[in-house]
Amino acid sequence: MIHWVEERCEMVRVALCLAGFPTAWDAERLEAWLEGCVTIRRAAIPRACIRYREDGGAVITLPEHLTERALEEARVEECGHYLIGSGLAAFQRAAGDVERRYHRIARSNEVKDEAVVRQFMQAWFLPSSLLDSVPADELPRLSGCSHEIIETRLQAVRGRAPALTEPPRWSAAREYELQLRSEAPMALLLVPRGTRHPEYQILVTRSYAETAFQVWADLCALTTGEFRLKYAFDAVRPGRRIEIPFETLLEWGKHPSCVQRRVRL
Repeated sequence: MIHWVEERCEMVRVALCLAGFPTAWDAERLEAWLEGCVTIRRAAIPRACIRYREDGGAVITLPEHLTERALEEARVEECGHYLIGSGLAAFQRAAGDVERRYHRIARSNEVKDEAVVRQFMQAWFLPSSLLDSVPADELPRLSGCSHEIIETRLQAVRGRAPALTEPPRWSAAREYELQLRSEAPMALLLVPRGTRHPEYQILVTRSYAETAFQVWADLCALTTGEFRLKYAFDAVRPGRRIEIPFETLLEWGKHPSCVQRRVRL
């Protein structure tokens, strides 16, 4: 069975059309791809951090002093916290103001989150889908990772790259089907499986194929909650009921009865 962290990272790479080893620019693209889910800001703080919002999104704050590789790693790590981390520790620390025992539980969950995020970072910088085809002595140059990290990664996954055969079970692709509205303006409709009513209408501003592939890739790489945040602007919102009194309609339509009524008044 594919470990879900490996699967998650590979699906993110598909959504970003990232075929090779990532660059610093790809870390920026990862942040941009999560727009709507995550707000990124810079501040004069000692280390990067993430604050989870009640709506399922997050605010990531990166230190102003970080540059180059350190900034690239911080971007990937904090995005990994959003995509992979549980966020339980933050809520438990808030509860810890009342119950001190929650601090111990929070620390335990922090350790677990850090472990899976480290795995996500290794999967990002050393993709399992590429390791079998690249000589080991080329990996430090291509990935920017240390020999120790590379050796650990090779022992863990070489020869065991995840076989992606269908949309992941955790993905929004299991909840929606993609439909095309061909009349103008052309749009992609996302309809919950088993229903007829679309929840999202995404206008085709580029080619139909390019838009369809990107939306389907996002459905496969994001959970339902994450997809709803990212595509909130495209959600089909219920209309507001308008009530027009019939007499007002007759008056608007200049019906003779209304004219006579006005004359009598």
